[in-house]
Amino acid sequence: MLTTTAELTTVTLQNLGESRFKNWYLDISGSTGDLMLSEQLVSGAYWKLDDHGDGIVSFQNLGESRFKNWYLDISGSTGDLMLSEQLVSGAYWKLDDHGDGTVSFQNLGESRFKNWYLDISGSSGNLMLSEQLVSGAYWKLPDISSKIDEIKKRLEDYIKDNFAVGNKRNAHIEEFELRGIVLYFKVRVQSKEEKREPVIGLVTVYSLTYHVEGNINLIIPDPDKIEICVDAPWPVNKICRTGRDIAAAILMSQ
Repeated sequence: MLTTTAELTTVTLQNLGESRFKNWYLDISGSTGDLMLSEQLVSGAYWKLDDHGDGIVSFQNLGESRFKNWYLDISGSTGDLMLSEQLVSGAYWKLDDHGDGTVSFQNLGESRFKNWYLDISGSSGNLMLSEQLVSGAYWKLPDISSKIDEIKKRLEDYIKDNFAVGNKRNAHIEEFELRGIVLYFKVRVQSKEEKREPVIGLVTVYSLTYHVEGNINLIIPDPDKIEICVDAPWPVNKICRTGRDIAAAILMSQ
């Protein structure tokens, strides 16, 4: 499940290790704050993913408990998984995208566990760190594949409203490919203005066809400096929108 705005991304994380805990969710105990896995999608299994740039992220728990907004962290001395109220060194993680929504996370805290992976014990389901990228260190980020038709419609509407001009606008997706958590798209756009003149009837003032093309990250919002632009003849001229804004628009209610 995924909720996105320009400010944050709410995610769930399901473990993909080959164990009886496959597809269980990263969760917390609302009473103790201990990290755990849950078979069901409960309150503590929702996390706010914050993007710090260059694939570095942090996670704040969104469960309705006294640990709400606490960060996923590790103990620098033992490597145990824990929650921290503050955004400290061990609460930073490097997200690696392996395609198809499959990711892994390496801890970036300044400790001997730096670059170790977020993992689980296949026998007990306990959360742990592993030095190697093993089966239990693979996680599934929100599955947007079931919402493809909705996302396509929102993308076409956004492109039509933001990259076209005139009273007859149209946008049609020609290419659409999910590459892991990155969406590549190419949209054909028509900007057209018509008006009705006495005697002559309907007159086309202008009609332009061009393409809007780009890549946007659907999970970790792109920095504001990453823009998708089109440079077309008058009256379109140059129009740019940030990848962050496009992602927010097309995923708004997911």
